[in-house]
Amino acid sequence: MKHFLPILFLTGLLFGQDTLRTVSGQVVIGKLMEQEEEYVFFKPDGAQQSQKIPIRLIKEIRLGNGEIIDFGNDYLTAVNNNSPLKDSTMVNNNSIIAQEDASGLTLEKDGEQVLIPLGEWVVVSSAYDPSNTVRGIYLGMTVDALRIQEKGESFERGIPIDEIGSIFTGKIKSTKEYVWGGIKLGGFVSLGIGGFIIVTFLIDSGGDTEALPSIFLFGGVWTVISGIFTVPAGALLGFIRGKVAEGKAVEYVIGDGEWVIVK
Repeated sequence: MKHFLPILFLTGLLFGQDTLRTVSGQVVIGKLMEQEEEYVFFKPDGAQQSQKIPIRLIKEIRLGNGEIIDFGNDYLTAVNNNSPLKDSTMVNNNSIIAQEDASGLTLEKDGEQVLIPLGEWVVVSSAYDPSNTVRGIYLGMTVDALRIQEKGESFERGIPIDEIGSIFTGKIKSTKEYVWGGIKLGGFVSLGIGGFIIVTFLIDSGGDTEALPSIFLFGGVWTVISGIFTVPAGALLGFIRGKVAEGKAVEYVIGDGEWVIVK
């Protein structure tokens, strides 16, 4: 495949961008960089690096020159027989895609079961490096992976089950994140106060253009003055929320003698 990368780059320059469509119907615009037996490397628009995406999650990739790489059949084929990406590797999606539980992810330990609902925000850590985590929304499960939608990403990731060390639910933000959220809230409140004052004086002035500079100056002053109170108050509120949330995070360690994922 690497021998064809120069051809891909030239194709992209001549014909435009590639379009990746997932099995769930999501569409990602970018550039197909490389293809392996079970993964493709796709660089979304605006991303600094290409991302490794399991083939089982991809419906098709439409190249910029109009050729289509179809992953929806038992075999990986290209509509155009002259495509440099044509491959006869068997994928057989029917054998690797599990029927998803409509309710969520079930974990079990010593006869006890817990349910992580679909749409729940989770943190998944690696069994080999606990500091390596993936944060996102739980979308479902295949036979061998959890499907996670990371924040800010336009497609989902498949996390191999045998590489999962822990799954966290509950309070997964740090107190610092809560405080920062409170600061932003306080800032928005102060901006709202200043904006309200400006609009009020604009209405009272009847749209007098000569009064605009003084009106905006007055509104800006009130924004700063109110911010002196609202921003610290927001930070305090965020700190309190973070402290209240402490202890509510739950870690489920995955492994022998610990929690297991019920397939």
